Amino acid sequence: MIKKIDTIERYVDDESHARVDYITPEILEEGEEKAQDPIYVGSAILGDPNNPQQQLPIQFEIKGVTTIEEAFGKFEESAEKEVKEMEKKWLEQQKQAASAIVGLDGKPIGEEGNNEPLIFPPQG
Repeated sequence: MIKKIDTIERYVDDESHARVDYITPEILEEGEEKAQDPIYVGSAILGDPNNPQQQLPIQFEIKGVTTIEEAFGKFEESAEKEVKEMEKKWLEQQKQAASAIVGLDGKPIGEEGNNEPLIFPPQG
């Protein structure tokens, strides 16, 4: 299945700098096109607007809306949901990375009985 993007309309709220893209996709199947419900995609930049190094762009689908006004109405809720999901994934990745660090006894740091920090160079 291939999706053809028929139109993209971009809306921006001047006060909050929130952006919503209204996308009308079509599905191409065996030479025929079928219209699909429009998709509303929100975009925002988190962090310090004056320091690009401390900014994190996010994009997220705004579900359960049928108009651009409804999309802006659910923008904040959808953005918060996306940020929480990103945080959850980041914490899981951090946990996995920490379990890859092993102590002097060969066991992952944080396992029961192996909570001693590594000291470099080893103290004898």
